[in-house]
Amino acid sequence: MLDFNDQIARALALVTRSSAAWVLHKLDYGLDHLLLDEAQDASAPQWGILAALSAEFFSGAGARAANRTVFAVGDEKQSIFAFQGAAPEMFAEMKRAFDKRHRDAERPFADVPLTFSFRSSQTILDAVDKTFGCEAAWRGVAAGEPPPRHEAIHSDLKGVVELWPPIAPGPAPDPEDWRLPLDHASPDDPPVILAKRIAQVIKGWVSANSLERVADPVTGEIRRIRESDVMILVRSRNAFFEAMVRALKAAELKAAGADRLKLKDHIAVMDLIAAGRAALLPDDDLTLASALKSPLSGLDDDALLKLAARRRVSLAEALAASDDLFAAQAARLLARWRERAKAVSPFSFYALLLGEDGGRRALIGRLGPEAADPIDEFLTLALAHEQREAPSLHNFLAEVEAADAEIKRDMEVETEGVRVLTVHASKGLEAPIVFLPDTCSAPNGRHDPKLMRLTPARPGDPPLYAWAKTASGDAEAVAAARAHARETAEGEYRRLLYVAMTRAAQRLIIAGYDTRNARPTECWYNLVRTGLGDSLVEAPAPFGGGEAIRRYGEPLRAENGAETPQIRPPKAMPEWLSGKAALEMAAAPLSPSRIGGAGEGDRQRIREGRLAHALLEMLPDVAPQRRASAASAYLDQMGGGLAEPSRAALAAKVLAAIDAPELAPLFGPKSRGEVPLMGLLPRRGRPDLPYGGRLDRLIANDDGVSIVDFKLGAKPDRPAAAHVVQLALYRAALQPLYPGLMIRAGLVYLDGPTLAPIGEQELEAALEALALAP
Repeated sequence: MLDFNDQIARALALVTRSSAAWVLHKLDYGLDHLLLDEAQDASAPQWGILAALSAEFFSGAGARAANRTVFAVGDEKQSIFAFQGAAPEMFAEMKRAFDKRHRDAERPFADVPLTFSFRSSQTILDAVDKTFGCEAAWRGVAAGEPPPRHEAIHSDLKGVVELWPPIAPGPAPDPEDWRLPLDHASPDDPPVILAKRIAQVIKGWVSANSLERVADPVTGEIRRIRESDVMILVRSRNAFFEAMVRALKAAELKAAGADRLKLKDHIAVMDLIAAGRAALLPDDDLTLASALKSPLSGLDDDALLKLAARRRVSLAEALAASDDLFAAQAARLLARWRERAKAVSPFSFYALLLGEDGGRRALIGRLGPEAADPIDEFLTLALAHEQREAPSLHNFLAEVEAADAEIKRDMEVETEGVRVLTVHASKGLEAPIVFLPDTCSAPNGRHDPKLMRLTPARPGDPPLYAWAKTASGDAEAVAAARAHARETAEGEYRRLLYVAMTRAAQRLIIAGYDTRNARPTECWYNLVRTGLGDSLVEAPAPFGGGEAIRRYGEPLRAENGAETPQIRPPKAMPEWLSGKAALEMAAAPLSPSRIGGAGEGDRQRIREGRLAHALLEMLPDVAPQRRASAASAYLDQMGGGLAEPSRAALAAKVLAAIDAPELAPLFGPKSRGEVPLMGLLPRRGRPDLPYGGRLDRLIANDDGVSIVDFKLGAKPDRPAAAHVVQLALYRAALQPLYPGLMIRAGLVYLDGPTLAPIGEQELEAALEALALAP
């Protein structure tokens, strides 16, 4: 199996080895223009492939006169994917290499700086320029280039940058309650305090009486702030990340949820797994307790404690014996789960649990809309499991728990909630308001690579690597390699700040929290504060408490408080949306042979009719001299319920009908017996009525189509109405199959035998009467 890096390596070898001339020759005929987007994130091997593919572009006049071009778009300042092999220094190096190629080939080369921003206000851009105008911030951002000067397309757009005071850590806490989880976040932890502070400010912005405004990114209209206008960027998914998501939920703010999450670690998936395990393992009290406590069952702590405490039986038995209303409902639900676990596939099990049992509504109601993605992904895995192997709920749950599946949300899709994501995931995104809350930490060498790349002794030699676990034992060459690795990491750290700051269009809030370790000198917070310096002015903190913040620029606010808040009352959902859908049963097809009670009555007569129809279908294909013995043998085998005289009389009637000269065409070579037919009977103002049956005999030739139905007994004075309707339905089903041909219909009475034709008008009248019948 090849991964993406393997494919790059193979492609590079294909176009650079000595035997690759024919490959390049073939490719050369199909390449006129090369476009490389996000070039700053290209790795050294990818640049090698591009250089090889474009070499022929600059070799002089070729067999073709096409004007061949290379177009590369990139910004070295935004190269933040070193962990994927991005080599930002290669961008400047390749720019110089292509410049030389063009000059050598006497072709024009243009290095076009792009300093205009269609996204950010001039205030935000000035803050970026001031920050990276300092040598400490610019170091390692772009090789050998001076800091740029940005210009805003929307020069009249207001903007503001705020520096909130970092939250200092409190005294070391006393040992927590031993019953709490090890990763329990204390309310006094700085990340938790900052998360609540940010949620409080956002809540105030979106309130009905707020005067804070933003310009709509699409229309430019000045409007109220919405949750979707806010993006919160962090360096990593750390304790603050989780605290921020919780704080948004606690403040009842809409949130888009995390940009990336592990499926099995999401609480909704844990609840679904617990439900499945509870259905499979009736004696696992802990799993059952987890399922009962989840939104799927709805028991609270008190109800569960009442069931579980001081019991002498299993939790399942205690649940079944409880006389509590909610416990009884949970017991019925559990019984339903266990029956399904034995009978249906994993996908059907969870589809019923989430749909018919209301599980999806309960989970999203408790956990919020962001639970929808994990639920849908869980169902997708269930469906894939049963398409891949024999369905097994036990095996499926084991797969989910063993897998390391991740969900990556597409944050570019329009959302109604606050977006919380990493700076890496924000690449290419923007928002009117951006928070940078994770600004008081910096790379500290704890994540140095263990495998150090050393400089080879001679240029062109393959690279050397040394395993170096700690810096204390480094040799001189290894120490130099470690220093270079740290310098590279610090350069990317500062480029991350550049990307994060330029995501903001109108408001940029720099916040942070300290730990008990000293704040790094060149952390993001200090770099921004140093860069803005005297441009900052003091202002009241939006989170209250008598604190002050420092501000650069002015936020957009309503002129006065006269604007009427546009509060739309929530629409009540129709009851049918949350109710259980009624079972939809397709109408049973009408059987022509049973209309009007036909086919019912004397059992002896019904048995004789079935035997006669079977003989009339089979005997025409038997040689005439063998038909009598074949009929007798068949009736002896299948007609045991008839007396011997009755069997003999029935055989004689059937043989007489087959041998009758006037009925000979019915059994000729172009005839067919027991023909299955289906059709739809149109009914005005009502759905069409489906019907289906078997026609006793069909003859089709150039002269037309004939259909007959066999009946026991003698010809009556007038055919039964039910028999006429039966033929009328068969005729209607055949008319689309034989357009332009007349279809004649008749009844053959075996006592005779006698053929009774049915007229066209009588057939049409019978069909119309049936269509009008209730």
